[in-house]
Amino acid sequence: MRSRIPFRDFAAQYLAGNLVSAVAAIVVGVWVSQATGSAVVTAAAATIAETVAWYIYLLIFNLRSGDSVGKAIQHLVSDFGLAELIDTLAVRPGLLYLAPKLTHNQASGILAGTVAADVIYTAIALNRQRKRTIA
Repeated sequence: MRSRIPFRDFAAQYLAGNLVSAVAAIVVGVWVSQATGSAVVTAAAATIAETVAWYIYLLIFNLRSGDSVGKAIQHLVSDFGLAELIDTLAVRPGLLYLAPKLTHNQASGILAGTVAADVIYTAIALNRQRKRTIA
């Protein structure tokens, strides 16, 4: 059984992954915005880039911890599955669409949207992990 993970420990453990994925979202988002001019396409592309970068980081993190590929994927699905569905299908694209409009700047808006989405994602994932620990 896994122990309860305080927010501070969770955030510190995954900070590098959050930074890598935020950079991916900003780079891809700014490029797609300049290429298409579409806020919807930009939000979708930034969401995909961020999600792919995040899970590559997590997979490498788990593999370096000694997990097999199958076990690493199993951990990712069990730890983040519900949070990821909510995040990828609704929260993150919505925030990555809205935040650049509020900041009037693509890069800072994507960063703000990413941080806000990460906070929501982390809260959902931690809540899920805590419920599993209690059960």
